[in-house]
Amino acid sequence: MYNAPQRFGRLAAQFELMAHNLRECQNPKQRRELLIAMMVILDQIDGLLTNEHLLLDSKPDSTTPSHPPLRKATHG
Repeated sequence: MYNAPQRFGRLAAQFELMAHNLRECQNPKQRRELLIAMMVILDQIDGLLTNEHLLLDSKPDSTTPSHPPLRKATHG
């Protein structure tokens, strides 16, 4: 099953490693490749966040009662 928090953690770790490598890298071509790879990871993270947002929007609001309140019967 799809586990967004674990995937997010893996993507974050990959991004951090690439950021470290970018700071150390002196080669312009390799720096460009790292930046492109980092953009891909950011797109994947954005997709995860979008999917999570859509899932949250599709769930019923927990503050909304699932059944309408019963009206008191009027005795006349």
